Amino acid sequence: MMQKLLGGENQPIVLLNQRHTAAVALLTEIAEPASIDEPACVYDSTDAIVCTKPGITCAIFTADCVPIFVVDTRCRIFGLAHAGWKGTLHGITTNLISQMIEAGADPQHMTAWIGPSVSGKNYEVSSEMIEWFSQTFASEREAGCEFAEGRLLDLPLLNSCLLEKAGIAPSRIFNSAICTFRNHTAFHSYRADGERAGRIVSLMSMV
Repeated sequence: MMQKLLGGENQPIVLLNQRHTAAVALLTEIAEPASIDEPACVYDSTDAIVCTKPGITCAIFTADCVPIFVVDTRCRIFGLAHAGWKGTLHGITTNLISQMIEAGADPQHMTAWIGPSVSGKNYEVSSEMIEWFSQTFASEREAGCEFAEGRLLDLPLLNSCLLEKAGIAPSRIFNSAICTFRNHTAFHSYRADGERAGRIVSLMSMV
């Protein structure tokens, strides 16, 4: 059954129908799923979720994109995001933190972790894409966030900078520094394996 496969055997599972958007869902209540073999709910065209309710497992799927985990343990709110290049470009990280704040969280008490994803040294993109990012995040570059070098784009670094800009202390932002492309025998990488690539499942829940 799905709960067992995703590691939340005793909890309802909430999934996102990920479409590389910057949309963030807010989960405060949930109905019991009709079947233990089905997710409790699936948010359509959504790539991040903020949860204020214990006893629920939220999941995202990645294969080079950046999984972002954020928690404010003082008010018991967490956020989970799938930040690909499109979502990052369109502000999913900022949207995630804004939604957490709106739900009652405080960036001063947030801790964030960036999971395994393709590293800047292994993510070559088009010159046009570099230009999009350079224009959109000009202030981040001016502040010293060197997320682009030539045609190499460092999404984990950029998202770390955006988390800090949103108010999370650098000492509370952690990066796994695991490159899915370089370690594609252990972690799924679409860039390395193409259509054959599986997906990494990232889960968050609270008791």
